Amino acid sequence: MKVSRGITLIELVITIAVLAVIVALAAPSMTGVIQNNRAAAGANELVTALHVARSEALKRTSDVEICPSIDQAGCGGNWNDGWIVRTRGGNQLIQVWSGPAGNAGFLDVGTLPSTIVFDASGRTNLENTVAFQLRMPNCTRDSNRDIRLVPTGRVSVQRQLCGEDQ
Repeated sequence: MKVSRGITLIELVITIAVLAVIVALAAPSMTGVIQNNRAAAGANELVTALHVARSEALKRTSDVEICPSIDQAGCGGNWNDGWIVRTRGGNQLIQVWSGPAGNAGFLDVGTLPSTIVFDASGRTNLENTVAFQLRMPNCTRDSNRDIRLVPTGRVSVQRQLCGEDQ
């Protein structure tokens, strides 16, 4: 009786074909997971900056501002360029963030405030709620995010379905 050791070419081709089908089925769901993680990370960057500005204002018992920054040194540009947290009037730079990664960006940056000031009680200088609408390129499912800041200083994040307002 002859014992075979190894695999035949047909067995190898069938194994590769099955593996290719499994990879093809898994790839779209992985794309969604990656995109969702990027959206969450982008939203968390802005939320962190808003929390830092508010907590610094409370800690220092003085006004702290957050504003868009094209050069990460002073205010100017739009929120897609990045943003900085600094003491009111720019006397001391507290922390710097780059803008959203990849092709993600905020919608309607022209309608967003040029500066948000937190006072010693943690309240903002805003009269109304501001919604930063972070939108992902080639969005799938609900990978977009809306970051809302109310005048009292509270921040919330909501998922948004793709294509609803792009």
